[in-house]
Amino acid sequence: MNDALINSAIQGDREALEQLLNKFRDHAFSIALKFVKDSTAAEDVVQEAFIKIFLNIHKFRNEAAFSTWLFRIVYVESIRYLRKTKQLRNIYESLEGTDNYEEETQNENSEFVIEDRVKEAMEVLSEREYVIVSLFYLSEKTIAEIALITNQSISNIKVILYRSRNKMSNHLKKSYEQF
Repeated sequence: MNDALINSAIQGDREALEQLLNKFRDHAFSIALKFVKDSTAAEDVVQEAFIKIFLNIHKFRNEAAFSTWLFRIVYVESIRYLRKTKQLRNIYESLEGTDNYEEETQNENSEFVIEDRVKEAMEVLSEREYVIVSLFYLSEKTIAEIALITNQSISNIKVILYRSRNKMSNHLKKSYEQF
């Protein structure tokens, strides 16, 4: 189905392109938001990325998945936005935890609490780590696809995934010890 939509979009079918973009809109927004830290700015970044995709869909060569191409454009647009606004921070800088989870009273084994714990653990990751972990686990991208999206080497992606898992694991262990 995606291949047919992609081919139709490349041939100029606006409806097909719109369906493709809608399919990946939420994840694209998540990537942009992690970098720009402002939902309005993230919407602007995604919109700018989608405009570039609209104008350049004919250049898509099917060498990688459409989502890989799209996420690469969102990634580049996020960096461009930060540079343009002079807010580019060190990507390795640790994130401050901003979410407070009030649902802690629920059963400790419930899926809801586990999901909250994972989200909380992901907040300790830097922007780059977060994007790579998100692409690998949530979008189920291969390491090679992530390397294309982020313009990093495959070995660097592997190292970042390893370190990110350790960072998250340590955070979860500390959090568990507090209870």
